[in-house]
Amino acid sequence: MGAKSTKTYSKIVIDIADYIFANPAEKMQSVLRKFAEICGKSPKTVERHYYKAQEYNKNRLSDANDAANNAIISRAVKDAENGLSSRSDCLEILMDIAKNGKRDCDKISAIRVVGAWEGWEAPTKSELTGKDGAPLIPREIRSSDEILSEIAELEKRMQI
Repeated sequence: MGAKSTKTYSKIVIDIADYIFANPAEKMQSVLRKFAEICGKSPKTVERHYYKAQEYNKNRLSDANDAANNAIISRAVKDAENGLSSRSDCLEILMDIAKNGKRDCDKISAIRVVGAWEGWEAPTKSELTGKDGAPLIPREIRSSDEILSEIAELEKRMQI
């Protein structure tokens, strides 16, 4: 595991993680029963290991994606230094990686970058109102004198 993953995992967690990774379509209950038999533990105990195994796989994929993104970026930088700096040249390189990459994570990362560049992703929602639907810009702009007098009035009321 890479720099992000500092947590240590037990052998059973890693074994479950490897099994889940190799058999992604297998149902959770089936995996729990198998490993409960193998380990001689209750399915409930194995379930805790199962969730840690999912975390382990998530970290493993995140590290692999980071490495793939770094490889893509370094290759694009290297190609840009060699004169391949146009958008179409970069897209061509990414499509080549997506089709002929050695690892699946390289292919997936290349497809993600191409998708982002080509606008395949759904637009993100933006909040255009303030708290509880109020406008972002106040309706009235008050002077500092008005604000100070209101504060003084509130202070008087609080002393009553």
